[in-house]
Amino acid sequence: MDAKRDLAQGVLDGNLAMLERGVFGLLKQLAGDAESPYAMSVGRHQHYFQTIMADIATNIDSDTRDSIKNVGRSIGQMFAERDDLSVLQSFHHANSPDQFLSAFEKASMGAVKKSHDTGEVAARSTFLPNSSVNDLLGAISDEETFEAAKQMFVIHASLSAHYQNSTATDNTDN
Repeated sequence: MDAKRDLAQGVLDGNLAMLERGVFGLLKQLAGDAESPYAMSVGRHQHYFQTIMADIATNIDSDTRDSIKNVGRSIGQMFAERDDLSVLQSFHHANSPDQFLSAFEKASMGAVKKSHDTGEVAARSTFLPNSSVNDLLGAISDEETFEAAKQMFVIHASLSAHYQNSTATDNTDN
């Protein structure tokens, strides 16, 4: 199925898995081709996605959803480049808490390396309060909330990476 169709169907059905697949699919299209046929205006859509996720993932409290959003956005911002897509893909394909935690550990190590390689801007984007990381990891480790937490994380990370890619493309066009 096409990424835009997955996204639309996910919105219509209130299905996080389809939303995740659609948003991640659009990111892959944009990261793979600077001339992508569709670049979302993430700033205008962020609140809409948060509202949908809150309505669907009722078993995750709002503070934890905010933590998932914050960590996901930070990771997406850090790993937005085409060469980094495998980092986000590992989260997208995680089928268990252990797989997600392994991907998170690798991403954390990659973020530290990037912050040393690229300097202050990258270091600022990797700063996350321990409470946010702990909330995310708690939701991931809980069998009842794993799927929803993982899907929300990938959606936020993908939206953030998508935004980074689309603004980078806009800046090179000027």
